[in-house]
Amino acid sequence: MYLVEPDDHALADTCDEFVRHAIRAGVRLRGHRNQNFVLPLTEELARHVECEFGTPVTVRIRRPEALPVVVRTWPREGEVLDAVGRMSPHQVPRYLAAGREASIHSYVDEVPLSELYPDGTAVPGDIVEELADQSARMAQVGRESLPPLPADWPTDDRDS
Repeated sequence: MYLVEPDDHALADTCDEFVRHAIRAGVRLRGHRNQNFVLPLTEELARHVECEFGTPVTVRIRRPEALPVVVRTWPREGEVLDAVGRMSPHQVPRYLAAGREASIHSYVDEVPLSELYPDGTAVPGDIVEELADQSARMAQVGRESLPPLPADWPTDDRDS
């Protein structure tokens, strides 16, 4: 479940309504861990997230059957995306809002690598290099740019 701040219940209600609309009217995209829907912002949600009406966004709903693959260190994904997005602003979706069961992000018009190169197909070297470059840019995100670590997180920098 996504965290909703106590003073954001009106926004959460608006987001939840938009998520229901996305399920009915959005373009469904494949995702391993999420159900993804792309659709334009409604006037009401556009006002809340300070974007233009009609801007395409992605609604992401976590699949309940999907196994978690990463440790979720920070509860607010948007803060992490903001930090990473400063290194790759055109490749990282901007977190806009969250409802109770879904998150809403700016739409990044990209084709998933798995659609271009299905299982068993070699990925060309120049694409592998670009992926390595992007990983290197993300590694440049310093601790000072990220949200504070949770209080129960190790502080000695030796514990993974």
